[in-house]
Amino acid sequence: MKLNLFLFSIIFLTACTGQPFEKEDTVAVLSENEIKVEEILWQFSLEDNPEAIIVDYLKQEIVIQEAGMC
Repeated sequence: MKLNLFLFSIIFLTACTGQPFEKEDTVAVLSENEIKVEEILWQFSLEDNPEAIIVDYLKQEIVIQEAGMC
């Protein structure tokens, strides 16, 4: 399930390459919670390689969610 979501996110980001991000844009849905660009911007700048930064942020969120389930 998590791998499918991760792969979907990468495909989504690849399709959106070259387009500017709006703060209200949803980049992924994890455990029924939308992850918006604004949440990522609190921690990271999306000016350099935004796709990699978003993927790293999503990995971090997955780890945090899994740690909370234990």
